[in-house]
Amino acid sequence: MSILKGIATFIVVLIVITAFSPAPYASGTTETMNPRLVDLVDGKRSYDLDLQLERMTLDHSTSAYSFRSSGSLGATAAAHWLEEQYRELGLDTHAENFSFVNWTLLSPPALSLDPDNNASTTNDQVLLPSFIAKHLAWPTGRDGLFGQVVILPLPNNGEAFPSNLWDNITIRGKIVLIGREFALSSSWRDHYIAKINREPPLAIIHTWWFPNHSWVPPYTGSQEGRLYSPTPPTSSVRYWDLKIPVGMINYADGLKIRTNIQNSRVSARIVIDAAIGYGQHYNVVAAIRGQDENKIIILSSHYDSVICAGFGDNGAGTSGLLELARVFQTAEKDGIYVPPVSMMFVSFAAEEYWLLGSAYFVQQHKAELGKVLGVINLDPIGSKILLVSKTVSGLSQVIVSTAQDLGVPVDTVPREEASSDNWSFDDPADRDGALSWIWGQELGIADAPPTPAVWLGSYPLQWTDTSPAGEHGWIHTPYDNSTSTGEYGWMTASNMQAQLRVVTLAVFRLAPTTSSSTVPTLTSIVAISVASTLLAAIIYLKRRAHDPKKPSS
Repeated sequence: MSILKGIATFIVVLIVITAFSPAPYASGTTETMNPRLVDLVDGKRSYDLDLQLERMTLDHSTSAYSFRSSGSLGATAAAHWLEEQYRELGLDTHAENFSFVNWTLLSPPALSLDPDNNASTTNDQVLLPSFIAKHLAWPTGRDGLFGQVVILPLPNNGEAFPSNLWDNITIRGKIVLIGREFALSSSWRDHYIAKINREPPLAIIHTWWFPNHSWVPPYTGSQEGRLYSPTPPTSSVRYWDLKIPVGMINYADGLKIRTNIQNSRVSARIVIDAAIGYGQHYNVVAAIRGQDENKIIILSSHYDSVICAGFGDNGAGTSGLLELARVFQTAEKDGIYVPPVSMMFVSFAAEEYWLLGSAYFVQQHKAELGKVLGVINLDPIGSKILLVSKTVSGLSQVIVSTAQDLGVPVDTVPREEASSDNWSFDDPADRDGALSWIWGQELGIADAPPTPAVWLGSYPLQWTDTSPAGEHGWIHTPYDNSTSTGEYGWMTASNMQAQLRVVTLAVFRLAPTTSSSTVPTLTSIVAISVASTLLAAIIYLKRRAHDPKKPSS
């Protein structure tokens, strides 16, 4: 009977291994696909939520012309709206505040040419309608600033910068017009930075200098009105320190100034009626409890914007996050999917302040980061091709393979090109150092444990991006709105739906593999039943072999 004992032992081991081994994750198996869960995703609902957010953002009685710049009236209204949306879904929801600098535009920015150079006569002034204030631009006061306009010409397109090109142009105390293309060349950038720091002007107006950019709207980088810093800390202009207001006009309006200056001296009035203060910013946090509350998956996006409607950046990610919360809450309620780990949905403030909101979240939750299995950050989805930042943790591989299984166009980008809130988790020491340089304030997160995090964006995003069909992206421009998405086919409900389905299925695939939960799968249950039957049969035969009443053969 030693053979029977060996078989019995083997089957017991098989039962244990089969019952508590994770399910295989080969593409197409029932363990990797949950059609009912994926089909819950509704791209139109996500798009409509984005439209709601946009209407609030463009209501300047609420936003005071700051749209959703973090800490402004518009951003605070958006935070309250997000809380309401999460609570209506039935999620445990709260806002986590932190105090920091805020900036609010009190009236519409304006730029007017004054050909007779007389501030007291207004009948000759020409308003340039394309003018925008750069994000976090230094205020001019309600009456604005009046001064002579001078031009810093750029070299011919593609040429090296002649070292003496601007030597005879005095800009101190003047309003400077310069082509924004200076940022496309490291040599041109360096000369611009040196000139502005050496001779601080009264104000700066960026435009597009070359005709090949005549189709591009004005653009603002994150807090570009506060500082320009392509390669910190060695090469930068801190406009706030120099008290220089900065704005931008399009090519056509820039050409008007250039043409007028060729004929005579020209002055201008620039108005950026803004208030710089210190106040509250709000991260909005919602949660679904999982079977193992000691394990967490975070889905995130930021809801603040630069000086535009922010329909794409990052209204699309914000509304997409709300839709994901609805999907997983509905799935749990209807028994379609019970998450084995807890899920947290975090809408960050102040991403455009250089990932400030997520850095504060890391600071406030440092002790809990060991429970976080991964962070999936949306910023923004909805354009033509899903973009996934490369990670060493395996997160990106799961998302890419999921997109391929669902037939969703996908591509990867290097981690360093994915500058969004995922960085605060993935490399908190780097974020702490960056914030120290940018804002002069450390948050004490350098010792926070790095947490696996991935960025999900979509292509094209910026005007410099071009899709195979010749389409561009419009983040950080006045075109980042729902009208432009319809006209240019940029952010669409169908793209949102496809990409949110990728996220939904990726979470479904990730949770069992990362969870310590030992809930048996259907396959393991069948295996246990078969093995138990065999074991019972062996035990029965063993007892029969030792039964004295058994008839002799």
